[in-house]
Amino acid sequence: MSDWVGLFINYETVGKQLKPHKTEALNRRQSESETLSPHRAVIQINSTYLELIDRWNYQRGFISILSLCFMSIMGFGIAGLIYYGFYNPPYQMYLGDYILDILFILILSGVIFIFFYMLKRECFSYTHYPIRFNRKLKKVYVIQPNKKLLVANWEDFHIGLQQYSRSSWDVRFSLLDDQEKVTQTFALPYTGLSQYSSELLQHWEFVRRYMEDDTAQASYDAVTEVFPIHQRKETLKESFERVMIATTGGDQPINRTQRLIFWATFPFRFIEFIGRILSIKTSKIPKFPDWVEQECKIETNDAYDFEQHPKPKLQSEPIKPFEYMIYTALLLISIVIFLGFIDLLSLAKGENSGLLKALFFWW
Repeated sequence: MSDWVGLFINYETVGKQLKPHKTEALNRRQSESETLSPHRAVIQINSTYLELIDRWNYQRGFISILSLCFMSIMGFGIAGLIYYGFYNPPYQMYLGDYILDILFILILSGVIFIFFYMLKRECFSYTHYPIRFNRKLKKVYVIQPNKKLLVANWEDFHIGLQQYSRSSWDVRFSLLDDQEKVTQTFALPYTGLSQYSSELLQHWEFVRRYMEDDTAQASYDAVTEVFPIHQRKETLKESFERVMIATTGGDQPINRTQRLIFWATFPFRFIEFIGRILSIKTSKIPKFPDWVEQECKIETNDAYDFEQHPKPKLQSEPIKPFEYMIYTALLLISIVIFLGFIDLLSLAKGENSGLLKALFFWW
């Protein structure tokens, strides 16, 4: 669950001093990479501000499905306890049995509450949690998962590479108090497997150059495509593409490696796709307050406004005829493996779901 750090509870660094062995400070005046990479995280870019998606958007949908599955299991468990414990007990019940059943019902209800809380961070919430960098006023605005607005000056942040699990790092923006303890924090969307990840440093350089250069040209040139969800919800096609790129975390456009991994893990990706659609359709588009929009007013005929001057959309790698056969084979194999996995789980419980047998019967 480390990839969802900061979504359900505060970041692990809040209220603490930054640990030197887990934090590597970044100099906002110093270049870390010759290459700039937006990593399909840009919602809007212009001469006034740069707006990015949140770090959890790449994997959105997984938590929704996971939460619903566990809530359903816990719900069936509660229903069974109530039915067999109070309405139709299989044996004579004593006071201790009733107390035990009530205890289990309370525990399962608590688990349902926890997963419902997790569900609400993706469903019935915001479609995304935007991060906005105002290069003219040197300010940063972040709509957080608790729906509160974080506003601070660019110069007030301690910016560094932060380790948040054994092998994962992000670019963390932290506000510190007089005792050097973190009061508020957020992270850039793209994460890496180490502090030396070139792609992670390229992502930081993309933001750094936007805020520190005299013009927005370098960052604007690096953007080949935006994800314009500031005024609308993402389409089904966009949801499908987002699930596909999440399989590798790669940049645009969709390539053969992403397709191969997607179709090889299709049942799981399809479930994630359904979860993403559910989370988007049940949520509303976040809006910054009017005073923020006034501070971020876009100039007329802004040469670096992607909406006014869009670039030709990059096309995904074309699919060759023989690749269709490979993808079809991977799809069938992944379905067989998935159904076999379900059968093994049912056998472990002393039953046999017979999904594989049913599949081959229809074939």
